[in-house]
Amino acid sequence: MADESLVAGGTVSGGAFVVAGLLVGYLYYDRPTSRSQASTRTGLVASIGLVIVYLATMVSTLSASSLRATVFTVVGTPIAIVIGVAIVVFFVRVAAFIGDRLAAVRSWRAEVKDTTSGDWRGTGNSKWPKYVVLYVLLLPVAAGCYFSINPQSIVSILFAIVLVLSTYIAAALLLVAVYKDAEQLHESNSPWIPNVAAYVGAPFAAFMIGYYVAEFNAWNAPVEALSFLGVCWLVAASYLLDRKRSVGTV
Repeated sequence: MADESLVAGGTVSGGAFVVAGLLVGYLYYDRPTSRSQASTRTGLVASIGLVIVYLATMVSTLSASSLRATVFTVVGTPIAIVIGVAIVVFFVRVAAFIGDRLAAVRSWRAEVKDTTSGDWRGTGNSKWPKYVVLYVLLLPVAAGCYFSINPQSIVSILFAIVLVLSTYIAAALLLVAVYKDAEQLHESNSPWIPNVAAYVGAPFAAFMIGYYVAEFNAWNAPVEALSFLGVCWLVAASYLLDRKRSVGTV
């Protein structure tokens, strides 16, 4: 808004919505009520807080705004609320899907005790560990290139951006690959199923810790990003070693 006295909206942290979605997906795994129904209802209820903050912030500033800004805000409020609620429901549903998959892995790990070595069919053709290996090899190379780039060159800056994006994409593939490999191991009656919640949760925990440490110390460095990527590398290396020791292949 051009008028600094008018603040039409407000902010609400999305972390609570993500946590709510994860819990719903995890707790509603293999229950009569479907995950999609539960997560949609949770998103709708969770969005009440978003609507209250939006309306309270808007109403508190309308009296100081011009007539034109007031009309614009009042007319746009229903649209803004609908969009906000839709976004909350979407994020809750996505988080619920992740929680559901983590609960599924928990169920697969519980079935391992009933699996014998004779049931194991092997996963020699699994493609998913290759993405884990890719990240283990990519990150050191990317870090070396990134810190040796000349910041005065436009080409170097563009290359750095592409390098960072590639590293994040590889990290995302790594986390997806850990889950998909666990799924394939389960389908092959493997005597070992990786703890996907620990492997996936550790990088995100490192991100949050890095974020708050940087905020508390007023650091400008991207501590959260470096923590996330670094812990992803440790997770990838640990996963490969654990897989090699448990099933004999990588």
